[in-house]
This record gives sequence, structure tokens and C-alpha cells, in this order.
Amino acid sequence: MMGWRVGYIAYSAPGGASPLYSQLLKAQDTMAICVNQPAQHAALAALTSGGEYMRGNIMGLAANRELVLDALGALPPGSVVGGFSIYFWIKLPGACSDDVITVEFLVKHFGVMLVPGNSCGMSGYVRVSFSNVIGVRMAEACARLKRAVTYLVRHGLAEPDALPDGALHSDAAPVPEGGSAL
Repeated sequence: MMGWRVGYIAYSAPGGASPLYSQLLKAQDTMAICVNQPAQHAALAALTSGGEYMRGNIMGLAANRELVLDALGALPPGSVVGGFSIYFWIKLPGACSDDVITVEFLVKHFGVMLVPGNSCGMSGYVRVSFSNVIGVRMAEACARLKRAVTYLVRHGLAEPDALPDGALHSDAAPVPEGGSAL
């Protein structure tokens, strides 16, 4: 997303600079360069339109974040990291360590698309975004994600037809065309 991000950091070090200061300068360099004009205009509009628009979006993101956290509840403690921006990193259960194969499995059987960790240098993880979908569609996507995570924890990547009836849960809703990208 190089060039599409716009950001700032508000920082104050009581009594002068701290070790954090030099690290923040490094991060600042990547925020201020290469920002295209449409992104600059969008940022300006967001900053000058009043807080209502941003408060509404922040509340929507907070609700989505909670839906995703609930969907990931079957994972062992420590498996979910991040969530401070618009996504979580999920350490895959032991039997599912190949993130690309796991993502393909989730698309095929649950209609849920996640980002394989190896595309971001995080093999053995998947990235789950909570900013792409809103409302009822997000709730449906998280219901499928919850079934998928529960399945992976219990059965790994075992093909559903090789398991007893009901392994995919009888409450599994049909996957809409195109599934959901999280």
C-alpha cells in the first residue's frame, strides 16, 4: 500500500528526547513520502469534516474487531496477535502450519479468504482484516470464520468427507458466491 497511507504521530518526551524519538523519526519518514494527491485530498477531507464521520467509522471498526475476536476464540492462548490497526495475525494450529494450503482449504470449505502470512514474511500465520466488510455481511463472514477456526483446531486440514457427519457443523450457512474476504 505504498503511497496510499497518510498518517501522523503526536509525541512528547518529558525532559527531552528519549530512545523512542529516533525510532519515531524512522517511521515518520515513510509516512510523509510518496503520498499521492487523491490520498492527500481524502486525508484533508477527513480532518476538516468534523469528528462525526471518524467517530462513526471508529465505532464500526471496534464492533468488527470484537466480532473477529469472538470468531477466533477457539484458538489456543497467544495465537492472536496485533489488532492495533485493522487486522490480526493468527498463528495457525500445529497441523495447519502451511499458511497457503490452509488459506486454500478455508476458501474451498468455508468461503473465507484470509491473507497467507508468507506473503508478508510471516509463514505459519494468516492475516485477518476487520475493516473490509460491515454490518450483516461482517457478522456472516465472522460466523463462517468461527466455524472454520473451530474446525481447524479440532481436525486440522482433514478433508470434511473423511470425517464423521456433522464435522462441518449442521448450522453452517451456505457460502455466498465469492465468499467473504477478511
